[in-house]
Amino acid sequence: MQPQQRVFSLLLLLLAGACHVLATSGSEVAATTESLLLPRSVPPATKHRSDKVHGIIMGVTVIILFPFASISWRLLDRLVSGRTLLKIHVCCQLLALSMLIVGFGLGVWVCIIHNEVYNDAWGHVILGTILMALFILQPLIGQWHHYLYKSTSRKAKPWIRSFHIWLGRLLMVAAIVNGATGIVLANNTPGGEKGYSAAAGIVGVVYIVILLLWYWNRSRQNREEARQDMALGGHADLERKSLPGVAVDQM
Repeated sequence: MQPQQRVFSLLLLLLAGACHVLATSGSEVAATTESLLLPRSVPPATKHRSDKVHGIIMGVTVIILFPFASISWRLLDRLVSGRTLLKIHVCCQLLALSMLIVGFGLGVWVCIIHNEVYNDAWGHVILGTILMALFILQPLIGQWHHYLYKSTSRKAKPWIRSFHIWLGRLLMVAAIVNGATGIVLANNTPGGEKGYSAAAGIVGVVYIVILLLWYWNRSRQNREEARQDMALGGHADLERKSLPGVAVDQM
């Protein structure tokens, strides 16, 4: 065997040995980590408490905080100025997003101790992860629209505002539905399921009623403004028509 072939064979043996060592070490680390995070290493009381805290944080966030932050534009537009209304909206959204991140982190811990990482029967974890990413993207879209709206050199696109509004509404509905699947996975009591359903239903009805009343009032105001504009326009036309006649009579 030539020296070059011997060197090449030796390098292959060293590479194979290194891969074997790394694979063995990785499997040992994975086994150690798995043994530390196995469900049997966590007391049942801790599991139940973690499920409960995760559900309470997420329930309050998606049923109360996010809907109020969204509807504040329609609910308080006659009470505060536009700048103050923007601050209220942003602060409420940031508070809700912060609680959502805390609840999501706790949900990751719940998945680990229950050994249900992306393998639950209802797809609760997968949908929750997707919703979490979209909820983080939502304020960035809102900030983009606000930047275009305030910029003098750029024109705000109407579709950005509509996309931001309807994406937020769809995310709230999807989050409430995903919360219901989480209650099923947690084997909650019938009272907990009824309470969650009742709270979500009441908030949903109030949200829709406020939106309908706001849009109805807005359309009524638009009709009145259009009627006033037509009246002012007709009066101006009459004045323009009457002025030449007066001038001819005076000549």
